[in-house]
Amino acid sequence: MAAILGSAYADVFDAVGVHSGLAAGSAQDIPSAFAAMKGKASSGGFAVDPKSGHARTMIVHGEKDRTVAAANGASMFEALVRAYPEAVLKADTASERGLARVCLELPDGSIVGENWVVPALAHAWSGGDGAGSFTAPGMPDASEGFVRFFLDGKA
Repeated sequence: MAAILGSAYADVFDAVGVHSGLAAGSAQDIPSAFAAMKGKASSGGFAVDPKSGHARTMIVHGEKDRTVAAANGASMFEALVRAYPEAVLKADTASERGLARVCLELPDGSIVGENWVVPALAHAWSGGDGAGSFTAPGMPDASEGFVRFFLDGKA
């Protein structure tokens, strides 16, 4: 839903976060949704129109996710990279606990995209409280990352 809102209403939403999800437009019905979850989107998905823009987007996905393929997160970030040719990719070399973090930074220093790939994460919320369901408390804290991204948009 966040990907849809960020794509359709960039004038309303400054930033969105997508965790273990599908890109807007990846599916049109139940069979295509299951195909998209496996990394076989039936359409181009996540189209970013450079004229109308897209809300700044942070993506978090686990490489061990067998419910929603990590290819979905990668394709969303690739669409952002294509939509902002003036932006540069900045990799975080000091990532914690195996997190691969890449930011898409505009010349003015603002971040329009951030992609977290968590190698050891399956289909669960990265970080969180172990007492909750579908959380991975030993992983990087996605909640902290989203709040930081939403509030200041800096790497």
